Amino acid sequence: MKYVALFAAGVQQVSWIRYRDLQLLAVGDVVYVADPRFIASVTTTVVSSGTAGGGSSDTAAAPGGGGGGQHFHQWSLQIQNVQEKDAGRYECQVGGAATPRISRLVRLAVVGIYFIFNRFDS
Repeated sequence: MKYVALFAAGVQQVSWIRYRDLQLLAVGDVVYVADPRFIASVTTTVVSSGTAGGGSSDTAAAPGGGGGGQHFHQWSLQIQNVQEKDAGRYECQVGGAATPRISRLVRLAVVGIYFIFNRFDS
């Protein structure tokens, strides 16, 4: 499972919270849980005006002003080897000196893989 937040350079910090236990998972690229399956990362991309945001359902975009190339920061929270216990709500909180604090909730549904074996007698 990977959730991505994409924002213009004015945003200074992104926090990830798990609602089940109100656990702070990560701030920026620093992970605050002992579980090594959680990975947080931040990357910066320069894009031409008018091309920001992918429009995908798991991306939140806030375009920056100005002409020419714009700097966009992409914060990612990834859970490797997702387990059923990881299901639930997660929140991405965004804040910075030049931007109001906003948040976005996502719900992670974990669907198990089940195998059905049929026995054929001959």
